[in-house]
Amino acid sequence: MSDDPRPSTTSEPAGRGLTHWLGQFLDRLGLRHGGSVREEITEALAQGSGGIADISPQERAMLSNVLSLRERRVDDVMVPRADIIAVSLDATLAGLLALFRSAGHSRLPVYGETLDDPRGMIHIRDFLDFLAACAKPGRGGEGEAVPDLGAVDLSATLAQASILRPVLYVPPSMPAVDLLVRMQATRTHIALVIDEYGGTDGLVSI
Repeated sequence: MSDDPRPSTTSEPAGRGLTHWLGQFLDRLGLRHGGSVREEITEALAQGSGGIADISPQERAMLSNVLSLRERRVDDVMVPRADIIAVSLDATLAGLLALFRSAGHSRLPVYGETLDDPRGMIHIRDFLDFLAACAKPGRGGEGEAVPDLGAVDLSATLAQASILRPVLYVPPSMPAVDLLVRMQATRTHIALVIDEYGGTDGLVSI
């Protein structure tokens, strides 16, 4: 494990932010009657399409998913450790480029020695910006200025590039809805699920 301190995995009452947002959403649909948000959503889903709860199929599906999410924990929705696609901090830029292509993901978690030594995440946009910044100016077929990627040292490592973004570290027992709100509030796209022994159990991304 890395000696770098990690953010606390204590669950925060972030669900209150989602409750407030849902309340505003129900107000816009004309579905608030003074009860709890959960009661209002349940009533709206129970009513037929011709009543006050005349909401679209998309809105109905979203509200149904929200109800389901409030009952689930992070370990119910995470990608299990065995299925995580990640990249080593010592990987070459050429290797990273190939992994992005084969994985089909725009974001990848980054680790040190093992997945139990997470260091952050790499976004493909940051990676491409880095390659463009390292390239020499060149000219395209019609004289347009284009970067000459042949000048980029693809044998350099990801560690040398210094383009990692932070991730969140959360416990398996954290309510999934709280994690969703926290990720949206911090604009963090990957959360790693860390068990009581400090090992990586899984991953959640948005």
